Amino acid sequence: MRRNINLDYIRRTITSRKIAPCEALFATLLSALAEEGLLTQGTINYIIGKMTPTFHSYLKVLGYLDNVASQSSEIEKFKAILVSVNEALKLGSKVNLEKIDENIIRACFGGSTCRYCPKGVGLAEIQGSVCPFPRLFEGIAKLEGISIRLVQKPTVIKRIGELCCTEYKLETTTS
Repeated sequence: MRRNINLDYIRRTITSRKIAPCEALFATLLSALAEEGLLTQGTINYIIGKMTPTFHSYLKVLGYLDNVASQSSEIEKFKAILVSVNEALKLGSKVNLEKIDENIIRACFGGSTCRYCPKGVGLAEIQGSVCPFPRLFEGIAKLEGISIRLVQKPTVIKRIGELCCTEYKLETTTS
């Protein structure tokens, strides 16, 4: 099905989010798969889980994760991963990590500036989300030795202000 695409919206999105063609390709691929019912948040979580070891290797070789091991706590290590992945992929203009309670942290990223968003960039007309990044952050963290688990209830990811946020449970108590 061919839909009418608002070129003014596309121009504004390109300008405001600084979209490159490869980012638009990725976002529109996710969008098309989701709209056809071939991709759900659960499916993307599974696929990203399979991709993460290889992608992690690329980040390691390219030096993006060099500063993770030098951090003193699991929270600081996770924040270094969040910042490094944002730097590598240019997800958005800022990231944030906050401790919710003793074992729960909230990672916020992308949102209204995300260059890969299936909805904001790919124009997906879907309920829910198909964001690859919550599971990607979890997988990279585990490969970096952080004992962490993505919290999936009530949703994997939600918009808080201008950022998209997801929560993780640290499997061990940290400072």
